[in-house]
Amino acid sequence: MISYSIAIRTLGKAGKKYQKLLNSITKLNVQPEKIIVVLPEGYKPPVEKIGTECFVYSKKGMIPQRLFALQYITSEYTLFCDDDVELSADFIEKLAEPLKSGRFDCSAGPLLEFFPPKGKKYLLASVLGGACVMLHGKKDTYVRILKTGGWSYNDSIDTSSHRIYKTESLPGTCFFIRTEAMKHVRFEDEMWAEKNGYSAFEDRILFYKLQNNGHHSCVVSDAKYLHNDAKTSTQTLRTEPVYAAAYNHYVFWYRHIYQCTSNVLNKGWEKLCIWHYIQMQKLYQKVLMRAGRSNTDLNAAMKQGFQDAKKYVKSTEYKCIPSVVIKE
Repeated sequence: MISYSIAIRTLGKAGKKYQKLLNSITKLNVQPEKIIVVLPEGYKPPVEKIGTECFVYSKKGMIPQRLFALQYITSEYTLFCDDDVELSADFIEKLAEPLKSGRFDCSAGPLLEFFPPKGKKYLLASVLGGACVMLHGKKDTYVRILKTGGWSYNDSIDTSSHRIYKTESLPGTCFFIRTEAMKHVRFEDEMWAEKNGYSAFEDRILFYKLQNNGHHSCVVSDAKYLHNDAKTSTQTLRTEPVYAAAYNHYVFWYRHIYQCTSNVLNKGWEKLCIWHYIQMQKLYQKVLMRAGRSNTDLNAAMKQGFQDAKKYVKSTEYKCIPSVVIKE
């Protein structure tokens, strides 16, 4: 018996894609104890319904909507998902297996579409320091966080076989977690990521914080699901996500990497890494502008994001945020 509930965050606008999620839930081999659907305050619930879900309302935001469901859940495990995924019938059993072994507190299926495609885009991502193919550890690792704040990934995942890969980060699209671990990690302390109206890297922040607090995550290679990507929240944004990506990247690096390091030499290396990352981002924006694929507003937004983040981590407001590593 697997004691779990499902928490879905939505704006109620995913339509047919949300219906596909609901249909897949009804076909799961192991049914949830509860289905909690979290909408922002003032939003109408979707017309698509199963009939057993509970609609609740929170402040709008990726993090607030994710956390709000926890106060209604008493199950041992929780499946957190967005409103645009489809789950395979045996999804829950496969994700529960590594958690029951005691080695991991969080699991997910592979979402390989999030990896940079091979070719020019891969080379570009590697040079920029944001993402690169893992050079070692491919036998047992899915994603590793780099000292730039970026990540390296395993490009050799075989979804046709059953394997468990440890990981330091995951897409927040869909994951299965021990409920007490989610509560223990105090994700509410990371609300700074919502400051700019676009919570860039909120998944990286969550899973690496779990890692820093001894709650290990994994990917089950054959736990399959589809990501239909409703794209309801950022279609009209331009400078906002560019600014937020720069801002959140720097604060994530400072808070979850630099401040979690005690060795002076390692801290020096991490400073060099983030300096390299920022310089490469600035260079990339210049290249894009010359190619007509960016503009001065986007370039200015990126620079301002990094500048404001550096000021923020020295502010009184930031110093009031509890440490990443939770002391009992």
